[in-house]
Amino acid sequence: MDLRNRLKLLKYLGTARQLPKLLMDDVSSVRSAASQLSEFRNEIAHNAAMLSMPFLTDPDSSDIVAGVQRPRSKWIVSSASIQPDEVMALHRKWMIPVDRIRECTEAAVQLQRATNQLATKLDCYKRNEPWEHMTVAKVSVPKQA
Repeated sequence: MDLRNRLKLLKYLGTARQLPKLLMDDVSSVRSAASQLSEFRNEIAHNAAMLSMPFLTDPDSSDIVAGVQRPRSKWIVSSASIQPDEVMALHRKWMIPVDRIRECTEAAVQLQRATNQLATKLDCYKRNEPWEHMTVAKVSVPKQA
């Protein structure tokens, strides 16, 4: 079972067992971050890697940007005619740059830490040990561009 479905099951089990609101808030926070990262991961995994450079307007330029092509359903297409100087800007909107991929990779590492903290907190609750002092780190998922 993937992480997204495990966290969904955890939410249902928490509701059924009437977990305290603080614990359910942590579960919801981790679920939300996992869901956002899962969508981003699917965009990266199912699309082509690409390099973007102004070869038509400036073939000698060293301005190369690496990334992954966005799904065609998310491409921004203008109905007006595109000027040659706007081609690169439009082309770069059609890709997810490597910098953004790195930001989301860091968010995935944060998510891993948060899930471990949540598991420890839930385990303490289950064993009737003090858990209120424990914190689950908030995962900062970069916003969609």
